[in-house]
Amino acid sequence: MTSFIWIPVEAVAQPASGWVIDRNTQWKYRLNRGAHYGFDRAGFTLIETMIALLVVGFIAALASPYARRISPSARLEGQAAKVLSVFRATRASAIRSNSEQGVIIDTKRYIVSSPATTIARLDPDIDIRVVFADLERRSSSEGGVRFFPNGQSTGAKLLLSLGHLTTTVRVNWATGYAGIEK
Repeated sequence: MTSFIWIPVEAVAQPASGWVIDRNTQWKYRLNRGAHYGFDRAGFTLIETMIALLVVGFIAALASPYARRISPSARLEGQAAKVLSVFRATRASAIRSNSEQGVIIDTKRYIVSSPATTIARLDPDIDIRVVFADLERRSSSEGGVRFFPNGQSTGAKLLLSLGHLTTTVRVNWATGYAGIEK
């Protein structure tokens, strides 16, 4: 990297580095070749900046899993939203395909499944209690909700608890609408 420095005539007695070029003016300029060796240098090069950003990004990537602590209420709301999305997708699939569709809830394996969506795995730390129609009960830990082509359902109520927090996911039997209650 080269740079030009303008200096008055009196200041140039002998060139320290570079060449002195005389243009028959009262100013002479000297080509300063020392700029790339750290002399008269201000700022950082692009490579230095990129390496610094790379190191900072690497440290941030390593530290981010330890810095994020998800609050219990956020965990509970996330699990309720996951269950709600399975219910809503299954209802929409029943209406669209004009056929009955079911959601299976397994409280022992913490799974909510439906042919309309992928299997939703719930957090094992969350306590799940389910109230649904007796006809939809398959075992002591497994039952379901059936959605009909007209949008109605057999109804259900899921109580999700984490510590002292509780969230309810309810499916209305008359309308098939699924929603979250706090």
